[in-house]
Amino acid sequence: MAGISQPETKLPDYFPATLRFVLVRGDGSGCIIEFKAGQLRYGYSQWIAACEPKALPSLSADQWERFWAAVNAAGVWHWAPAYEAAAVAAGKFWTLELSPAGRFVHSYGCSAYPGADGPDFPETCAFAKLRHALGQLCGRIAIG
Repeated sequence: MAGISQPETKLPDYFPATLRFVLVRGDGSGCIIEFKAGQLRYGYSQWIAACEPKALPSLSADQWERFWAAVNAAGVWHWAPAYEAAAVAAGKFWTLELSPAGRFVHSYGCSAYPGADGPDFPETCAFAKLRHALGQLCGRIAIG
């Protein structure tokens, strides 16, 4: 009936309010991971401007809980707003917006990363840990 609104469906507490990660290489290729309309989405393109993330299969509460544990272990909530390396011509640009209930981080970098000076980063640094956690969340996709 017109004028009657349907109640909003409450998403589970383990879903993020915001999740958006973008990684762009110097050649313009890259990936986007986002949580939108209750679904995790992933896209990769040789030209990031043409990237259209597609919905991934639904995840279990356990998969989300492992992701949040990895986010906490990477210290994401303490990341600086910006990381920039001096004089890198064609590096990687990345941005992260992430918020579960009650927390929020927005951080970005250009050839510099949390836990590393760049333009490269060791697999043990905080940024690599987040990248790995995102890859696991997306079905073991290699990110970056």
